[in-house]
Amino acid sequence: MAGRWLLPAVALAGACSNQAPDWNSLASARIHALLPDAQLMVVDARTLQATLGGRTQRIDTAELQLLCNRGPKDCDYAFEQAVLQLRAPAGK
Repeated sequence: MAGRWLLPAVALAGACSNQAPDWNSLASARIHALLPDAQLMVVDARTLQATLGGRTQRIDTAELQLLCNRGPKDCDYAFEQAVLQLRAPAGK
């Protein structure tokens, strides 16, 4: 639930710097709020790489953006799925 409020906080912080945050930054902040132990790295303008406990996953932030534009329910679901995949045991 805390992750839901982090996105607006990051957006507000970006407004203070006169530059809108990109979706990689927004997604990183939300994933980090859900998984504080995850290491996140930007791969390119639309992809993050998340590592947790030796498991690495690429996350398409453009896809997250599309789902989040559909509404908060879809946005929450998209992030929950990304987190579940990262937490899944190796080989799954």
